Amino acid sequence: VASGAAVSDSVASGRRYARFVLDGDSPPYTFAFAVADFDITDQDAAVPVRHALLAGEPAGGLSRTPEALAVLTDLLGPYPYAGYMTVQVPMVYAGMENVTASFLRADLYRTEATGRTIVEEVNLHELVHQWWGNAIVPSDWRDLWLAEGAATYFTNEAYRLMDGEDAGRRYLTLMSRSISAEDAARVLAPSAYDDPADVLTPTVYQKGGAVFHLLRLTLGEDVFYEAIRQLGRDFADRPLATDGFRAALEEASGRDLGPLFDRWVRSEGLPTLRARWDEPTRTLSWSIEGDDGTLDGVPFEVLIRQGDESWFVPATDGVFSPAGDRRPTIEPVGILLTVEQER
Repeated sequence: VASGAAVSDSVASGRRYARFVLDGDSPPYTFAFAVADFDITDQDAAVPVRHALLAGEPAGGLSRTPEALAVLTDLLGPYPYAGYMTVQVPMVYAGMENVTASFLRADLYRTEATGRTIVEEVNLHELVHQWWGNAIVPSDWRDLWLAEGAATYFTNEAYRLMDGEDAGRRYLTLMSRSISAEDAARVLAPSAYDDPADVLTPTVYQKGGAVFHLLRLTLGEDVFYEAIRQLGRDFADRPLATDGFRAALEEASGRDLGPLFDRWVRSEGLPTLRARWDEPTRTLSWSIEGDDGTLDGVPFEVLIRQGDESWFVPATDGVFSPAGDRRPTIEPVGILLTVEQER
């Protein structure tokens, strides 16, 4: 199996020759092939979908690939290639977005997590990359967040649309939680780097995904996704830089996004969500500091927990009164903030 479509297969002089042709542009680092005694499973979809499995392995975690493909096509625009395949490979990384032939780590097919299908999550991430990363290529390693942040965020969006708003909230919360304070505070699009590994960190994944979420909430869903689809048309044959991404969103929305990009993409550190608990009135209030006005009126949510109870509350409310006496906790959903709870 390999990137592209198989167009010939022959044997000559004791050697087997297979030829694959890719029907669209993609970076050379995404070209790949694998050789094994694969079991091939086909699925009905708008484009051919295949799964190459090592002998005896289950494909159940990949059963919703056609549904995800349809959802992502509605969000991101037409699928950019003639087909899609997943390939089960013993490797170190969870996945690799090889063009039309995503490699997924072999042991993920048997990995279980409460309420989650890990191999499906990785597959959706690599599937998004067929649009953002392979067809739309970051112009420089410094712009890597345009690929990894997009893949992280649009995977969340796929789950929201396939499984409902509550599922979307859970994945946004997980995205916010699964990054260290150090990685969250780093510059998202650095002006320079010493080694490529310095850029390939959770910053471009989770922080990048959080910035995509902020942009969607700031611009509104209709404007944001029309701009995303237009980017797919405009940058199908040329690389996309952070400044070009910003310019495209500004043209689509008629808004100046300079302050947002300056604060969230070009700067270090995070704004602060400052919470206060008034025990006599059982009232939790909060405010945001250091965001340079970029979160004013933005309809993101906060998750408030008190014992076994939890609530998703609009951050713009600024106040919430839970039923119990215990001091609650608060965390942002899908937006990265430093939380400080005053006593």
